[in-house]
Amino acid sequence: MAQFTQADLVYQGAFKVPSGNPGGGGQGDAYAYAQGPIEYNPANNSLYIVGHLYDQRVAEIAIPVVVNTTTLAQLNAATVIQNLIDPLEGQRNEVNLTNSNNQLGGLLIYNGELHVTAFTFYDAAPSAIKSHFKRPLNLSTTGQVVGAVRVNGAIGPGFVDGYMCQVPAAHQAAFGKPALTGNSSLNIVTRTSHGPGVFGFDPGDVGVTEPVTTTDLVYYDSLHTTLGAWNATSLVWNSSAIIKGILFPEGYDSVLFFGRQGIGPFCYGTGTECGDPAYSAKGNHAYPYAHQVWSYDVADLAAVKAGTSNPWEPLPTVWNFDLPFQTVSRELGGVAYDSTNNLVYLLQKSSGGGGYPLIHVFEIAGAPPAENATISRSLATVRAGETNTVTWADIGTPTVGDLVGLFTAGLGNDNPLEWFYLNNTKVAPGSPVGAAGNFAFTIPRRMRSGTYEFRLLIEIDGSNTLLATSASFTVQGKKTIVRL
Repeated sequence: MAQFTQADLVYQGAFKVPSGNPGGGGQGDAYAYAQGPIEYNPANNSLYIVGHLYDQRVAEIAIPVVVNTTTLAQLNAATVIQNLIDPLEGQRNEVNLTNSNNQLGGLLIYNGELHVTAFTFYDAAPSAIKSHFKRPLNLSTTGQVVGAVRVNGAIGPGFVDGYMCQVPAAHQAAFGKPALTGNSSLNIVTRTSHGPGVFGFDPGDVGVTEPVTTTDLVYYDSLHTTLGAWNATSLVWNSSAIIKGILFPEGYDSVLFFGRQGIGPFCYGTGTECGDPAYSAKGNHAYPYAHQVWSYDVADLAAVKAGTSNPWEPLPTVWNFDLPFQTVSRELGGVAYDSTNNLVYLLQKSSGGGGYPLIHVFEIAGAPPAENATISRSLATVRAGETNTVTWADIGTPTVGDLVGLFTAGLGNDNPLEWFYLNNTKVAPGSPVGAAGNFAFTIPRRMRSGTYEFRLLIEIDGSNTLLATSASFTVQGKKTIVRL
């Protein structure tokens, strides 16, 4: 598989969040200040979205037809499926029992449940301990919130209490977990990662074990500021960065973090003192700002998980990008991913001219890079009725339809002489077997002597697509008798 590049994201257009006040109450029932994060729900072709900063409510909105335009009035508005509601039913502050300034940091749909993280906005002590919750997808269901739960007992919650995403099946073995959770660049930077940070975790462990175990993948603590000092002028990272989402695209060897970076001179002070028209408050400034992606090679993160590298050693590739209807702050509110249709959603927290927040849509260009899968056999000669071990590796995106077929050279991929799914049965497994493995393939006793080959295939809608072909081998089978 290949590294993801900026050219792989192709802009498709945008849409508005719902207008007006669908909930009928105060600002907490309106979408005008929706801040994210967001999460894609394939069941409804919709997005879960966090609303106003003060209320921290979550809604589900239907995705309308996307329009590519530079005129705000031409954009369609999303409609409401589930209106804004407190997803944690008053339990958000359980992440920090001594500080009530807690915000939602990430949303993730996993196994039919909505997972939620929360973090303390300003935690000088620090005193936050826990971070993760889960609940039903139906926001009207009450009494079933699980959490707050501590994740990773060896490191503070400021490293894990933000963005989340699933790990593609092809990389779960290397990462050791089915999902990712992380955070970065919070206020009081000593409690969080000095740059993109993320850990592998199993959302199914939330409410089952505590602390939920994690695998280190990448982070930079205050003793290992590999990407630079918090107050440095930098095009890669400083504490003016705001990282709000993570994307692990199917078929690529890249993990992407989305946010904004101050690309001007670093300054600590008020907006006036630092010449920053985007923010007036005292704090970290590095005007002007740019939307930025930090891209990491999967192999570098897998090396950390394997223990052959330290979490602060991976280095990202970075690039900047622009969006229509820009504001000077360049703030994003979150990232969501539709892996089926290869679509990426970015929440822009406000649009030019004081407009409502917008959802921008990108398509991942074309199909994922071609498979580099391989298949081999153990024996060059085998008798009919015996076994020949087949070994496969490097399946980019394993599926339940992956199989091995036995063929005479020249026959089509839909006509194997014998075949088995990768679980060595004729019944498809409940989940993908994996990117690499092997089993003993039994050569049918009926086989005639000849030259054959194994093919690694993926079954889609009754048809087989070739992934790889083995070296040929000889079967010593039934002999053809010619009667004179």
